[in-house]
Amino acid sequence: MQKLKPHKEYPELINRIKDKNITIDIGDDSCVELLKSINYYRLSAYWRPFAISNDNCNAVPFSKIIDVYNFDKKLQAILFTSINTIETYMRSQIAYYHTLNFGALGYECIESFNTNIDRFKQQKETIDNCLARAKDKPDIKHHSQHYNDKLPLWVIIEYFTFGLLSKFCNNMKTQEQKTISKNIGIHIDSLRSYLRCLTDLRNRVAHHSRLYHIIFPTTPLLSKNIDFKSDRSLFSQLSIFKDMYYDKKLYHTEFLDPLKHLINEYQNSINLSHIGFPDNWEEIMTP
Repeated sequence: MQKLKPHKEYPELINRIKDKNITIDIGDDSCVELLKSINYYRLSAYWRPFAISNDNCNAVPFSKIIDVYNFDKKLQAILFTSINTIETYMRSQIAYYHTLNFGALGYECIESFNTNIDRFKQQKETIDNCLARAKDKPDIKHHSQHYNDKLPLWVIIEYFTFGLLSKFCNNMKTQEQKTISKNIGIHIDSLRSYLRCLTDLRNRVAHHSRLYHIIFPTTPLLSKNIDFKSDRSLFSQLSIFKDMYYDKKLYHTEFLDPLKHLINEYQNSINLSHIGFPDNWEEIMTP
C-alpha cells in the first residue's frame, strides 16, 4: 500500500505544475493567488485533457487551463437554471396526473403504481425520509396541524430530490407516463431515459463537479427529434434539453443562447471534442 502524499506549500505546488510541462504564463505570484482560491487537486483535473502523457502537457499555458475551469464553472450556472426549469415542470406534471387518477394520497397505496412491493417500500421509505427533513417547513407544518398529518402529493413533491422524482415517475402507471410523454412530445422510453440521465447531470451540477472532459454513466435514449448518435458525452446529456423544455422560447433564452455565448467566449481555450460536441452542434440543438 502506498503512503499518502505529504502536504506541499504553494511554491512546491507551482513546481509540480511546471513539472507537468505547463507554462505558468500568468506569473508565479498570480498562480499562488489562484491556488489559494481553487484547490490544486480540483484544478489538476482540468489539465488532464491536454496531457500527451502522464507528466507532459506539451507546454500548455496555465491561463488556458484557468479558462477551461471558468468555462466549466459558467456552464454549471447555465445548467443549474435549465435543470431547475425542467424539474419544476416535471413536478407539476407528475403531481397533477397522479392525483387526478388516484387522489391526493394515492401515493400511499401500491395499487396506484406499476411496481412491485419491494420498490414501493423503497419509494415510501425515501419519501418518509424527505418529509422528516422537511418537517419544520411551514407548508408541511400547516398540513400536519390542520389535516391530521395528511400530506397531499402536490405538497410533498416539492421536497423530492430529482432522483426520487425520476423513480416516482418510473413507478407510475404506464398510461400516466404516456400522457406526460405525449405532453412533452417524446416516447415514454425516452422520458424514462432522460430522467435517469438528468439525475446524474443535476447531481454533478449541484455538487459543483467537473463537466469538462468526463464520461457520464448513462447513454440517453434520444428521441427522433434529435438527429445525433447518442453516447455518454456531455453533448448527449445536453441534447436532452431540446426535448425536455416545454416552453421552446424559454429553451432559447435560458439554455441555447447562453450556451452559444459561452462557447463563443471561450472558443480559443476549449476543445469541443473534449465535451463531445460535433461540428454541427448548433443545428442539432436548434428546435
